[in-house]
Amino acid sequence: MTAAGALLADLRAAGVAVTVAGDRLRYRPVDRVTADQLERMRAHRAALVALLTDREHQIGWRAAAMRAHAGDRRPPPFLTAAPDLAPMAGRCVSCPAPVEADLERARCSWCALAVARVLTEPTDPRS
Repeated sequence: MTAAGALLADLRAAGVAVTVAGDRLRYRPVDRVTADQLERMRAHRAALVALLTDREHQIGWRAAAMRAHAGDRRPPPFLTAAPDLAPMAGRCVSCPAPVEADLERARCSWCALAVARVLTEPTDPRS
């Protein structure tokens, strides 16, 4: 895993959502980011932006979290990338990414694609 990937994993484990807005990194909640993490974010900014805008990365981490949440249960539970996330207005119900205000949807596009991936994967016939 790259330094940027490890940093993203650390931030997500701390409950911090990192997104890209234009050419800027946004992170919430701000008070959960340590001084060390902030320094690392500055040092790896370009790599973080590249990771966060990469389609496979965006879908992949969400699908992995959803798979872990679902386990072998069929039908699966409501799939989320961050099961402990408290609902917030204007945010995806599955991850802390913003959703477009003019759309009447609960998931961000990345989470919707991750759910589709997880639900269409073959299941173990022994389960």
